Amino acid sequence: MRVLFIDTETTGLSPGLDRLIEVGGVLHDVDVDNTSAGGGAAELAAFSLVINPQGPVPAAVTTLTGLRSDHVSRGLSERTALSLTFSAMADSDVVMAWNASFDRTMLEAAAARTSLPMPPTPWRCALQVARGAHPEWPRHRLGDALKALKLHEHENSHRALGDARAAFAVWWAITSATSTTSATSSTSAASSTSTPRLPIWRRLFA
Repeated sequence: MRVLFIDTETTGLSPGLDRLIEVGGVLHDVDVDNTSAGGGAAELAAFSLVINPQGPVPAAVTTLTGLRSDHVSRGLSERTALSLTFSAMADSDVVMAWNASFDRTMLEAAAARTSLPMPPTPWRCALQVARGAHPEWPRHRLGDALKALKLHEHENSHRALGDARAAFAVWWAITSATSTTSATSSTSAASSTSTPRLPIWRRLFA
């Protein structure tokens, strides 16, 4: 399964008023059926696109992301960046993001402005996966999830590609742990029932 993790950086939170300033993505070939048997997730490709929003970057956004107005003014046009992003999405089986509703809404607004059709690739939310798997966590921000899972090699940088990779790392850690637990439970129960059990990882795409 080809899973594309996407993250966007924007000038604000309003799809109608604010603009994309960066899109990052990382594509993995995920062997979900054999996770508990040592399957893996090979990185196939990655991209990072700085986008010209045709306006200034608010100071608060620059403080958060490090992206300045003079930097993004030399970036790609929104249409060019979307064309490249949508090509990657079309080459994927699933698109995932942390708080996917936000990234999807921002991309849909940009698609409407540029008259580019967004691919019908299904979306799933890694944040919802984390909430379902770990309801005991007091907070479920990406940085909190990285700390809880001790994924110290991934930095919640508030840059698109870095955060896309971090979101994948959290999702993959949860998926691997859940699949291993499912396999162990299924083996233990095999002697008491002949009814096959649906692997728990499949719920992560629900």
